[in-house]
Amino acid sequence: MNSADIFFFLKENNLSGAKIEKLYHKKGEVVMRLYKEKKIILRITKKFLSIVNEFSSDSADTFAMTMRKHIYGRVDVVQHGFDRIVEFVDHGTLVCEMFRNGNFIILDENRTIVLPEEIQKWKGRTIKPSETYQYPPGTNILDKSAFLEEFSKSEKSVASFLGMHGFGIYGEEICKSAGIDKSSKCKDVDVEKIYNEIMAFLNRPLKPNLIYDNGKLIDFSPVELSIYDGYEKKYVKTFSDALNEFFADDVEEKVSSVDRIRDEKLQKYEELERELLDTAVFIQENIDYIEFFIKSLGGRVKGMKKLKINVNGRNITIDPSKSLMKNVSNYYERAKEVKNKIEKIKSLQSEKKKSSESVSTPENDGGMFRTFTTSDGFKVIAGKDAETNELLIKKHLDKWDIVFHADIVGAPFTVIKSGKKLPSAQAIKEAAQFAACYSRAWKRRLGTIDVYWVHPNQVKKVPGLPKGSFQIQGKRNYLRNVELKLCFIPIKGVINVLPFEATKVSDKKYVAFGPGTTKAKELVSVVRKEFNGYQIPQNLSEKIPYGEGDIIR
Repeated sequence: MNSADIFFFLKENNLSGAKIEKLYHKKGEVVMRLYKEKKIILRITKKFLSIVNEFSSDSADTFAMTMRKHIYGRVDVVQHGFDRIVEFVDHGTLVCEMFRNGNFIILDENRTIVLPEEIQKWKGRTIKPSETYQYPPGTNILDKSAFLEEFSKSEKSVASFLGMHGFGIYGEEICKSAGIDKSSKCKDVDVEKIYNEIMAFLNRPLKPNLIYDNGKLIDFSPVELSIYDGYEKKYVKTFSDALNEFFADDVEEKVSSVDRIRDEKLQKYEELERELLDTAVFIQENIDYIEFFIKSLGGRVKGMKKLKINVNGRNITIDPSKSLMKNVSNYYERAKEVKNKIEKIKSLQSEKKKSSESVSTPENDGGMFRTFTTSDGFKVIAGKDAETNELLIKKHLDKWDIVFHADIVGAPFTVIKSGKKLPSAQAIKEAAQFAACYSRAWKRRLGTIDVYWVHPNQVKKVPGLPKGSFQIQGKRNYLRNVELKLCFIPIKGVINVLPFEATKVSDKKYVAFGPGTTKAKELVSVVRKEFNGYQIPQNLSEKIPYGEGDIIR
């Protein structure tokens, strides 16, 4: 969710003046129950916010209790400048930062930090209790004078400039509407014209929709976009509907309901089996006492099929119309039926585990992972989806390796296999760019994205995380504004796709490409013409992120 998305969300949902009825929190998420003419449930994560119909509340933790102490009553809801920061202001303030790793920060009435969800520190900016809250540095692109100054001195293309200043892919839409080539340099275009087109874009009527390519959901938008003309679109009632559907489909946010239900059933059946067997043994051990007790009840149990009795502090249920040994037999039979269900579930789990572990090495994976070798000889391996992310981290990660991840929801884990050697700065740049290009940032057609790397012992699987997702503990080492740019380049006579950084230490001919709308088949056709006489592998189009991009001349 970029700055423009937040702008349109708040435009659609005028939340200022809403009364806070309840605040909830769990790691990485805040839920507000508001009232403004009707009940509103607002869900805020570190990547997006939306209105939802229902939610499950956890017991109140320290962060939730502190929120309730400082933020209550009727709130003002504001976007800071044109940044990915939303504030809820009443007596105190809840600051929701939705960039980089994201954060939730509670401020008192003097804007002193009371409690952040995470303590963070950068050069010149610290997020921790008792510090005065400071906004991150940046330019408010909606401030005309600030925009004119920043735009005029930029060396970037217009689309890249707008993309980096909160518009993402909408930068291309603004260029198209203005009749300007998106690759034009900022210094070569009419800055007033661009600014006026930005204002016109932000005043477009809301028409939330989801965009599909060959039946696959690829993007969302709060307004109509001409850059997606020709794509299948699904129009929805609200922008929140679009956000909820889009992010629910993300493999890193969505827990597999089949696996969850299966695990819950297995636990339930195992507990039931133990209970049935324990009851059967208990009746046998106390059969004389139970028989005497039933006889003492006389005719009162006649016709009864269920009788609950307490024997030595334990409640059991028997059928008094049958002998006690028949009751014992029935308990054993029921336990056997439950045992069969347990074995069936375990068999399904075993088959799935064998399927995911059938490949023992990345080099022998049959295309399961994305791989390349850096210009100085380091092997790099990346996942393709939740399954391969899980397999890569759990099965193919050695303690000397380095793990990369783009700072966006929907990105593969990428690993430099160091072989006990210290990876070079060049290898790190190439691996970071590889991780960036195969993330969702490419699909969103961003110009750059932050990427971080960590050591293997910082990557932890904790209970509750969906498949393919891991918790990163400790310091993250960031590479800022990594450019989304790849290249077609010959390797031993065969055309391959490598990070553009690799060309900086090579004198080989190459064709660069970045995020765009040209289909993979068309790009491969261009490559055939450019590299006449070289071998073009059949799977070359599969190496183009999300099946599309644009040649960069």
